[in-house]
Amino acid sequence: MEIVLPDEVIVSEILTRVSLPCCSLRQFQWVCRDWHNLIHESKFQLIHSNRAPIVASGFFLVMMERYAPNVSDSIRFFPFNDDQSGKNPSPSLDFLPSAVAIAGSSPYGSLLCCVTLDKLQTTKTIPIKSIPIFYICKPATREWRKIPNPRTKFINHGMRIVVKQTYPTLQYKIVGMSATSGVILEYHHCEMFDSVTWAWKRLADLKTLSWLHDTFGGVFINGCLHWISHKRQIHVLSIEQEKWNAVIQLTADAVERVSHRYLLFLIDGKIGVLISNNECIELWVLENYYCHTSWKRRYHRDLRALNREVGGMCIPAAVSSPSIIFMICLCSNPHAIIYNMNDDTYTILASFPFVGFPFESRFCYI
Repeated sequence: MEIVLPDEVIVSEILTRVSLPCCSLRQFQWVCRDWHNLIHESKFQLIHSNRAPIVASGFFLVMMERYAPNVSDSIRFFPFNDDQSGKNPSPSLDFLPSAVAIAGSSPYGSLLCCVTLDKLQTTKTIPIKSIPIFYICKPATREWRKIPNPRTKFINHGMRIVVKQTYPTLQYKIVGMSATSGVILEYHHCEMFDSVTWAWKRLADLKTLSWLHDTFGGVFINGCLHWISHKRQIHVLSIEQEKWNAVIQLTADAVERVSHRYLLFLIDGKIGVLISNNECIELWVLENYYCHTSWKRRYHRDLRALNREVGGMCIPAAVSSPSIIFMICLCSNPHAIIYNMNDDTYTILASFPFVGFPFESRFCYI
């Protein structure tokens, strides 16, 4: 008996293998309404991401402004794993209409939020600062769209993009963080951009006794973004409810020394915290998200030998795996290194301090 596959199965199998370098798949969506609906389904996009990777995953490292000699050298990309074959090339931002700085990234979904560099426009009388322009872009498909500017007048301290697996299309939200200091409290101002309403919304302020670490890199898990303060408190923002939830307290057994730094990240689907100072680094993992006392220490490493070799104090800036850490060496000539926790080896990446933006090559229309 001859087996005949339905047309929709054949089309789906073919289209999930179509590459995107020239946006060919985007052109296929205009063939008919059924193809358009299929290509915009979350399930289809996830399958396509696994079958047709197009660029490498890794970190965009952005040079701090005062160290950038020119725009072209201010952003560099470092893959998670070296690909000698060149099968998956590094993503680039050269398709955007003007020179930009990265303002935020998505934990998954391959989206970046970029903003034009605030250049001085010369006039006959006085220099005038240009109004920045914000873009949402996907380097994997070289697509971009201009988005409205945030409404707040506070200086932005960091943005994070959350891509939601909604049906039939993917929805994303951008969370912008800024802060002002009071006499006792720190006021963290939060705005949220929704791709459905195409508008920003001001959320309730978060009032804390300390500043939040790594506002560019809020950790997304269980529908919430998480940031940690130097008081060892993890503040939780619900993306669905658009409000701040209960605080997760880091264990009291974690190292307590002066000049310590906290870096929050995901490890095996769990919240992990790297705690470091000028002597050591520890990794603590919240084994059960719903049990705030289930913290366990995975490892403790002495950093004094590393600090002596590189000529300054090394602090973690980003994580590509539990054992591979991007670090900044604070010295007279600040530089970035990759440190391997397994064998205490390191590689110098670049001689500049940076902010790290993780990039995962995933399918997502914008």
